[in-house]
Amino acid sequence: MKRLAILCTLLALLTACGAPESDSVPAESVAEAETETEQPVPELEIQPAPPDVDPETGDRVLTSVNATVDGGRVLRLDAVGQALTEPGASVRYGVRAIRVYEGEDLLQTLSVSELPPEASPGATTQAPTVEDALTVQDMNFDGSDDIDLCGTAERNAPPHFYYLWSGDMGAYLYAFTLRGAVTNPETREVTATYRQDSDVECTDYFQYEDGWTLKLVRREARDWKRGSEDFPLTDYYEFPDGQAVLIREEFTNYNDEGLTVREVREMVNGELTPVRIEILEGADGEYVVVRTEEIPLETFPEDDAEAEDMENASPDAEADAMPPEFVPGDESEYEADVTPPENDEP
Repeated sequence: MKRLAILCTLLALLTACGAPESDSVPAESVAEAETETEQPVPELEIQPAPPDVDPETGDRVLTSVNATVDGGRVLRLDAVGQALTEPGASVRYGVRAIRVYEGEDLLQTLSVSELPPEASPGATTQAPTVEDALTVQDMNFDGSDDIDLCGTAERNAPPHFYYLWSGDMGAYLYAFTLRGAVTNPETREVTATYRQDSDVECTDYFQYEDGWTLKLVRREARDWKRGSEDFPLTDYYEFPDGQAVLIREEFTNYNDEGLTVREVREMVNGELTPVRIEILEGADGEYVVVRTEEIPLETFPEDDAEAEDMENASPDAEADAMPPEFVPGDESEYEADVTPPENDEP
């Protein structure tokens, strides 16, 4: 009997331990919760491959342009360099070299560091934009595209380095550096406009001597400090022997009637002399001459020797040089040969 009581007690204890707790979560609810918290795995985006970068210098191809030479050959010009950044400054695009390709063949490499010392910007250029870094145009009117490499990011006519195509050598060669260059195929001239200082702006006119070398032939210098309130004084120079020779000056202002008047002064016997007045019409720097008034010039000796002779001449010498009938105080020698009228009186 005692053994039976012990067995009943053990059975009750085992039954209590195996019973589920009242606050347990059913298996179905756990599965549903796990399903709600799972997030979809995003698809991986395929990024484009980065451009080829030189592991030593960090350079890459900044821009590529095509150039047509020799009547139809198409070359590819790769500007190689990198973006230059400095704290507090805008990004600059520095070109270290230009690679010239025909198809897949590398024809030549033009290194910026090999520019002449007076032209070189250093190891690289500094263009304000990628588009400005390298362009092409026919600079010497031979029908082939030449290289225009922007030197710096200056706002006031930055320097540009020009390489001309040589058909004989089949290569580009550095030719010159200009600021603000513009070609004029009609006159076959190249002009360069730049600031000489804060008050003076110049435009230089160049012509080619041999299709390769530029020769400075004339210059216009517009000086706002010496001009009127609204117009600069403009000086015109020629360079017959490589030296600047002032040939003309123009001063523009408004007269009392409100007309735009330009006084033109030209060199006469070594002095700037007013020669004409021009009445202008227009606005915003675009003016045309609508009327001209010539200013009569005084009689000037033909040369300095003649002027000196006239200055040192005595009054008697001047009298001797006059026609006989005008010689004063000596009328007897030049009496007129006139027969007096006959007397009609008897």
